[in-house]
Amino acid sequence: PDEAVRTFRRAVRADPAGAHFAWYNMGNVLRKQKRGGEAEHAFRRALRSSPADHNYLQGLGAIAHEQHRIREAISSYRAALASRDAARAPSAPLYRDLAAAMREVYLLQEAEVMARRSLSLAPTDKEGMRQLKAVLGENGKYEESGHVGETEARLDVKQERGGATAAALDAIAAAKQRRRKRKKGGGGGARGGPGGGRRLAIFCRKVYSGEKADGT
Repeated sequence: PDEAVRTFRRAVRADPAGAHFAWYNMGNVLRKQKRGGEAEHAFRRALRSSPADHNYLQGLGAIAHEQHRIREAISSYRAALASRDAARAPSAPLYRDLAAAMREVYLLQEAEVMARRSLSLAPTDKEGMRQLKAVLGENGKYEESGHVGETEARLDVKQERGGATAAALDAIAAAKQRRRKRKKGGGGGARGGPGGGRRLAIFCRKVYSGEKADGT
């Protein structure tokens, strides 16, 4: 990561006219390193050249949010949403981050609007679901909050099944490879040993039916 920061600093010196890209990327690296002050400086330098870029404004808002300067974070997020490029390509994480910040200062009605907008743009985003579920509960909409929670749980199950399905396909590929090797060796037993194919079939049926398969 330190080498990445040095690379971006060299890019800033080499191309001052296009330095805002390097400043922005540097800010992201510094933010991941928990170097908030330096990251904020980098985002502000990026904004000097492109003051309406929603990515740069969102980065600045994220730093303020992480440092618990919530009103400042909300201001940066709002400015990012008002920018022309955000209007052309709405960002689900931006709406989601704004909803989270608004919840911290009890702007709950507005937070709900932002959370709904975030989830409409990214319907399978689990963090977006968590934000909407929380703010619905805070606004007393407990039944709808429960429905969002159920949707999140179903998505978790679906993703787990997807991983199990991938494991089943890997097992099928491995079994085929073993059979090919045995055939090349001329040793017979190409069926993969007693019950091998049957065990694999049972494993795959469990996966596709959603049961918990051994080894997944």
